[in-house]
Amino acid sequence: WSCTNVSVPTAHAACWDGSFSFPKVGSLTWNLTSQLRVSDPGLLRFSVLLLSNGRNDTATVNVEIVAIPIPSVSIVDVQSKYSPSKRVVLQSAASSTTEPNENSGVMPALSYSWHAWPCFDFACDEPQTPFDLLARTSTPLDNRILVVRPNMLEAGSTYRFRLEVHDGIATGICQVDVVLNVAPTGGTLTVEPDEGLAVTDTFQLAAADWTDEDIPLTYRFFYSMPAQGAGVALSDRQTPLTEASVAATTSSILAVGRESLNYTYTLVVSVSDAFDASTQASTPVIVQPYVPAANIAEDAGNLLAAAATSDNVQAT
Repeated sequence: WSCTNVSVPTAHAACWDGSFSFPKVGSLTWNLTSQLRVSDPGLLRFSVLLLSNGRNDTATVNVEIVAIPIPSVSIVDVQSKYSPSKRVVLQSAASSTTEPNENSGVMPALSYSWHAWPCFDFACDEPQTPFDLLARTSTPLDNRILVVRPNMLEAGSTYRFRLEVHDGIATGICQVDVVLNVAPTGGTLTVEPDEGLAVTDTFQLAAADWTDEDIPLTYRFFYSMPAQGAGVALSDRQTPLTEASVAATTSSILAVGRESLNYTYTLVVSVSDAFDASTQASTPVIVQPYVPAANIAEDAGNLLAAAATSDNVQAT
């Protein structure tokens, strides 16, 4: 543990005169309530260094010491990572330490103000150019709960959110860093064979070489065929071959392609990590119509037997 007095112009000034005690090495908490004094100078920066198996990381927090009671503020249930394609919901918990009104007995009303900005370095100082948070939210910035709309924050980036709560006398401040997840990368989708017949041929699909630090990865296979006519939504053109699972391969009998497109359409895999960030890869396939032969009864029996032993939604 370490402490720096950020209010003192001298760089790396010690917090106090040594009259307080640091926690022991290895301690996960530092209780300073009984050691803080009104006379202690303003803004203090506390840091903890964590070491494990040759690796290390540092976390810091700023604490401002004031002479008057301030509202207690916290941002609760913050996730370690958020998916950029989903909402980011930040919920606050705040209370005033000011005495109730002596006439009405009512506690003072709390007012809320949210701010945010992207982090470009470890310090994550607030930039001079304001970050337009309101344009990215579905809730007002004076709300107790802040909701950032999907796809409003950049994947792989970190944003610092600060909440200021005022009780009419003093302002309490809390801030958290929100980390945006990155989707899996580096992989491919292959199909074998890449040309065959509908109904009779079985196609093997394989997703390979996908990497992400947030495992397990899940895979969902489907095919996409251009719509006939205008006004058909993209989702209406996608037909699932499997549900999401940890299986990176699947086999399936495929539908025939359109003759006008030379029987060609697209196979797709959607790969998601543990925080539900997803990406897709695709590959073309040619599926020509099956023309029944004289031994159609034998073909039908073989197909029914294959379907009975398959868990594939298309095969059954």
